[in-house]
Amino acid sequence: MDAMHGFVIDRLAGWRGLVGPAALALVLAARAAYAAGSCDPAAPPQVTLTPVFGAPVIDTALDIAALQGIARGSASLHREFGLLIGLTTTQLIGRFEEVVEYGAAPPGAPGQPVCGIAREVRLRLGFEDVVVHIAHEVIADRCLYGEVYQHEDRHVQVDRALLAEAAPRMTVAIDAAVKAIGVVYGNSPDAVWRAIQQRVQAAFDAEFSAVEQEMHRRQSLIDQPAEYRRLAQVCGGKAARLVAASRRPPP
Repeated sequence: MDAMHGFVIDRLAGWRGLVGPAALALVLAARAAYAAGSCDPAAPPQVTLTPVFGAPVIDTALDIAALQGIARGSASLHREFGLLIGLTTTQLIGRFEEVVEYGAAPPGAPGQPVCGIAREVRLRLGFEDVVVHIAHEVIADRCLYGEVYQHEDRHVQVDRALLAEAAPRMTVAIDAAVKAIGVVYGNSPDAVWRAIQQRVQAAFDAEFSAVEQEMHRRQSLIDQPAEYRRLAQVCGGKAARLVAASRRPPP
């Protein structure tokens, strides 16, 4: 077995938030502010996005075995390479809320007394709870610590760059989707809000899924076999020795 299979330095993608019916309460907040108005479609909706990136925290409290326990059952890369000496965990989050203006349906409207139109949609997208874990056994070796930190920081910087690119794209896409909704009619303000919210959510889900897929693609470019071979050889092969020591049963 190649020596680099004895350890892995990776991020834990399995902790990322997902947007969908099963996870709606966790990462998607959709709320409407009721306002009385005329449902005039001439005034364009306002769509704003707040990017979020939590300050990375370095944690050296966990040993190699503990990091392996955190990563167990996540991406196939962890299963392929085995133990870890570094791990970056984070949560990709996405939320939105909308402000809906309501009014009495004008004469000639399709048999429903209430009209509504989205006036504002506020988005949040980014990464929270960013933690760079470096195995406790590593901190005594300045050379290896530096290598592990640099590798993990590449993961962090990839997420920063992705957020900078994805935020304006999502804003444009949601803006177009909200404008396409136009005036909605219903039997009550709640019915109107639900119809608007469902369409905003569908557009948001599609954009969030695209961000998540691109995140996985970019992160996988960092965690390549050649990188693990390099890390196995740097600093006089210290990483391989630490992993081997972690496998020995206690005396």
